[in-house]
Amino acid sequence: MPADIKHLDRISSALGSDSRQTSITPMEATPTPWAETYLVKAQNKTGVLRLVKDVCGKAAEFAIETRLNDYSAKIGIGPRLLMVDYQSGNMLLEFIDSPHLHHPTDAFLSALADSLAKLHSEEVLNQFFGIDLFSYKFEQIMKLTTSWSHEADISYFKESLEAYHTIVETLTHYPVEMVFLHNDLNFTNILYDGTHVYFIDWDHARTGDFHQDLAIAINTFQLSGGQLEFFLAHYSLESGRSVSDEKLRLYRELSYLRYGLVTLGLSVPHLDHDRIHHHLTSDMTDFKFDASDLPLTERIYMLSLSFLQTAKAYGE
Repeated sequence: MPADIKHLDRISSALGSDSRQTSITPMEATPTPWAETYLVKAQNKTGVLRLVKDVCGKAAEFAIETRLNDYSAKIGIGPRLLMVDYQSGNMLLEFIDSPHLHHPTDAFLSALADSLAKLHSEEVLNQFFGIDLFSYKFEQIMKLTTSWSHEADISYFKESLEAYHTIVETLTHYPVEMVFLHNDLNFTNILYDGTHVYFIDWDHARTGDFHQDLAIAINTFQLSGGQLEFFLAHYSLESGRSVSDEKLRLYRELSYLRYGLVTLGLSVPHLDHDRIHHHLTSDMTDFKFDASDLPLTERIYMLSLSFLQTAKAYGE
């Protein structure tokens, strides 16, 4: 068992077992700086354990994330919260066996639109208005990466960050259609049981414009053509909201930049600066993300370049 996990008896008990019959294995190859996720198996029941790092310094944030998990389950868009320990930062959620969703079906897109419409309701906004679990994390990562990029004389990061802030400024000229956002709808945070879509990992949640969640989901599943029209039409029908093509375009570009910048910020401290400089200063026109033969940290880094290059192409 990982040393940081406390109260194994309580975790096992929540799954109807005891610690001698419980196994815990990591679910992520590269845990984030703020949390780790484990699969917990106990006899005939399985759960997902989320371990928040340095919970003593994030007590308020952990309490909010716990509330979000509990509330999302009550309105049918999240797995049940089975156990929480505020001192250790342990949160045990119901396990939902979800298939790989890299090729979404219409049934899945319909269920995704339904769950997003529920999340973006006035009821949820009233419950969590003003909450922002994302901005501080993003600012801290950008400070570290900005410092590194100056040290290594990398212009690509600076250009990407400037593009990000330019889009943020442009969006200030549009009215904000406020909802409560999940704000991190990537593959690992969207679960599908064949009927319903559930959201997990609320540590980037915040209030903001509903186009932001739509943009992240569309980028994640690379929706286009008929599938994109189907998804947006179903969302509009269920939510009663009209989608702006221009705002959606801006938020999609912003999403690519944000994920590229964050991924870059998380990977660069572990990489060789000379090799990074070579990649960044080479011709990126024909860049393709195919780095299966590289070490893990370099694969993460190359993924960040894929995001940034996509943002560059999307904005042209």
